[in-house]
Amino acid sequence: MAPQSRSLVVQVPGPAGPAGVDLNGLLAAALAANPGLRELVIRIPAAPGARAPRPVLTARETEILTFVAQGFTNEQIAECLWLTPDTVKFHLRNAFRRLGAHGRHEAARVAWERHLLPSDQVSDGCTPHPA
Repeated sequence: MAPQSRSLVVQVPGPAGPAGVDLNGLLAAALAANPGLRELVIRIPAAPGARAPRPVLTARETEILTFVAQGFTNEQIAECLWLTPDTVKFHLRNAFRRLGAHGRHEAARVAWERHLLPSDQVSDGCTPHPA
């Protein structure tokens, strides 16, 4: 007897949208057909004309948090990105709010844990000038 799969991906045909899909029925049928099921992924195509979800962070917030994660100060980040320190603070405050963080290191950690920061990007070779 072949071992049962513990995960199942169900692709709902057509752009049904959440209101047109019986999720309880899908779940019941999947569990009945796969008794050892541990994970169920239901993919529902977006309705025509639906807008893509907004990213959690803007490109600039992501860029700045990448520098923060590498230990750069606001002043160093500002110098590397040709911004003022106040502009860096502005973007960081927005990132804090979006991530539910209370400080720069927490924001960088949360963004990293949620895979919002690029894992392969470093400071683009930017080395701030000593003060």
